Amino acid sequence: MLSLHLGHLSDLAHCPTRPRLCFISMYFASLARLSLFPGVAGSLPRAFAAPGAFGDLFAVVLAWVALILLRRPAGYAALWLFNLWGAGDLLFAFYQGLFDEDFHPSALGATFYIPTVYVPLLLCVHFMLFALLLRARSMSTNAAAGS
Repeated sequence: MLSLHLGHLSDLAHCPTRPRLCFISMYFASLARLSLFPGVAGSLPRAFAAPGAFGDLFAVVLAWVALILLRRPAGYAALWLFNLWGAGDLLFAFYQGLFDEDFHPSALGATFYIPTVYVPLLLCVHFMLFALLLRARSMSTNAAAGS
């Protein structure tokens, strides 16, 4: 089944996937630094900041792995893994911010712009990557059916 996708992996490598991965990896790296160091992000509870920071750091690693492997057979799987992890990490942080009893929005301090500006922007980028991945899959499925 994976061999069906390899023919159109080069299409993903030449489409706007690479700039999106670079943008996301730089954002996640900065967000992780802000969340890990006390005082930078206000007075965030450690139970809120630590999972988000380490999830963001792992997303950065996955984004770089996906960038490195993009032109190889494992690139398609790496891109899916990164996109699933990154979107899940953002949605988990969003959920935690809404329903965690110990979290108060005033604890964000000067970093209030992260959940109000960057998180929605990153979710849009992740959804665009999902659309590109699904389009590449449907193209490879159509090509396999036609041959």
